Amino acid sequence: MIDRIQLSRLASYVRSMDIGNNKDPQALFDPLQQGFNIWCTPTDHPGGDWQKVTGTMIAAAFTKPCEFVGTAFWNIHKDVIELTTDAYALRDHLRKEYMDPAAIHNRDEDTAWCIAKIQWVFEQAGIPCPEIVIGEED
Repeated sequence: MIDRIQLSRLASYVRSMDIGNNKDPQALFDPLQQGFNIWCTPTDHPGGDWQKVTGTMIAAAFTKPCEFVGTAFWNIHKDVIELTTDAYALRDHLRKEYMDPAAIHNRDEDTAWCIAKIQWVFEQAGIPCPEIVIGEED
């Protein structure tokens, strides 16, 4: 179970790796109240069809070209990290392949890549990573 001190340390680390402020290639996170968004870049992404859209990634308000991949949040009641992913960039740029909205939600390669990023964040913060579960749409 994550205690308040660990949660504070984790939140502090995620803020230090904010893609909006940190140019480090490993800074792929966007802090939220109870978790963080995970973004990919042209050089660090889930692979597969993401390779086809790397040229369309732009920095916009962030420090590097990127696209949204997923959201991790702490479910305090269940003591787990819930992860949901949505490959909006694939839907936007590869319309024929991703016409069905369900085709972009919780894709195996996206969830696997995000799980590795979540585990890395916990490791860097020096906190054991709780179980990560794949969330469903509401």
